[in-house]
Amino acid sequence: MKRPGEKSQIRSIPIVITLTIVFFLRLLFLLRLDVFPDEAYYWGWSRFLSPGYFDHPPMIAWLVHLTTSLLGDTYWGIKAVPLLVGSAFSVVAAVLAARFVTSTAAVILFLLLVNTNLLYAAGGLLLTPDIACIFFWALGMLLGYQAVFERKTAAWPLLGVVVGLGLLSKYVFVLFIGSFVLFLIFVKEHRKLLLTWKPWSAFFIAILFFSPNVLWNAQHQWTSYLFQFGHGFRSEHSWPRINLFFEYLAGQIGLFSPLLFFVLVFAIIHFYRFDRKEKFLFLLMFLSLPLFFFAWSSLSARVEANWPAAAYFSGLLLVICYWERLGKKSGVRRFTVFAMGFSITITTLVVAHAVLPFLPISARIDRTYDSRGWTEFARQVDKIREQHDPLGKMPLCANSYQLTSLLAFHCTDQPRTWALNFNSRTNHYAFLQERMSVVDDTLLFVSAIADGEMPRSVLHYFDSQKMLAPVQRVLTNTIADSFAVYQVTLSALGKKTLIDEAGY
Repeated sequence: MKRPGEKSQIRSIPIVITLTIVFFLRLLFLLRLDVFPDEAYYWGWSRFLSPGYFDHPPMIAWLVHLTTSLLGDTYWGIKAVPLLVGSAFSVVAAVLAARFVTSTAAVILFLLLVNTNLLYAAGGLLLTPDIACIFFWALGMLLGYQAVFERKTAAWPLLGVVVGLGLLSKYVFVLFIGSFVLFLIFVKEHRKLLLTWKPWSAFFIAILFFSPNVLWNAQHQWTSYLFQFGHGFRSEHSWPRINLFFEYLAGQIGLFSPLLFFVLVFAIIHFYRFDRKEKFLFLLMFLSLPLFFFAWSSLSARVEANWPAAAYFSGLLLVICYWERLGKKSGVRRFTVFAMGFSITITTLVVAHAVLPFLPISARIDRTYDSRGWTEFARQVDKIREQHDPLGKMPLCANSYQLTSLLAFHCTDQPRTWALNFNSRTNHYAFLQERMSVVDDTLLFVSAIADGEMPRSVLHYFDSQKMLAPVQRVLTNTIADSFAVYQVTLSALGKKTLIDEAGY
């Protein structure tokens, strides 16, 4: 972090070159990937635009709708979102870092670290709600810095807009508001801002932008909020669940990078003891509140490792500020450099494996294979549809939202498909009124099979089921999954289950 009177020697050209290289590396990696199941699911949302969805707020669907309007319902229509938003995130990261460090090398090193953090690296390649959330989080930090430290009045309403868009990206963005307010409360010099119109104008603008999602939830029995709350907090077991807390802690250390985690601890101790400036507290609040919040949550229920992802941004910037403070001959500095190199190397290997698998991992447990083989799989389903339903009168369905979405994207005509969700969690498909139109139809149902048969757990949801043909998802001449296409009609229980899930 810059000390008072310390001059910046940051040059823009090397940073622009670094940003350009990062962009083209992302583009190169994307040339070798395919669409993952959850990406197809979010693309499916964009076909039914709404102010809200069961799983998340609508930002991810709105962004995909924008890119597919320009590039079509294609691979690049989907992947343009992580490519462009991830690149914009890198630009914001560089601009913010330049306010905390004094050298070009430090900014470039920060860009390397954020773009090779496991979650942020995936965010530049995969379509998830996290990538928009993290972008608006970083942009909000930049505007918050300008509003407080640089006293730019115009930054306050812009901050409100960004916070509103962040809330429309992921509900966890509410922790951004908490982090910023806590910073203002803890720093005496800035506490008086809370008595002015500036932060309140930002707050009301944020609420205005977020209000369409609030209205949608009000019209749908607050279903999305209740799902997210229950997903992260409710537990049928005794409290506290210490095992889940240690699982959460191990996950965060692993994702941040184990060696870098120790460097981060050293950095926090150093700045707290020797350089407890406002800028340190600014970064510390945006790091600590998300981590502590989900640590508390983990005592009740399992916390997904990516939920506190936004906190890593501040953590990595603290690491870079610490590295810049260390003397060149310091042993801690050498360890810090090694930790950075280790983190960059591991992530590079993971991403390279996702693009061109080379690690000796079974395809059945390697999640990088989840996107492969679906194009040919859909071609097989298309042939069966042409043979048994040439006029396209039978709706195409599956049980899980992942398979349903993959069929919708990869089948040649990109048909409307429907997830039945039998013995499965509720999702976006349950809230599409059009799904009720298939209740009395004869359906084409694509199902995973075991020992050549449909799972017994779903059989009683059908009055009749006739296997039309088996299909397989093949990976490098190995069958990864076995499926079959059935002609089915719903039983009374199946119809009731769909009706009840939709809330009718």
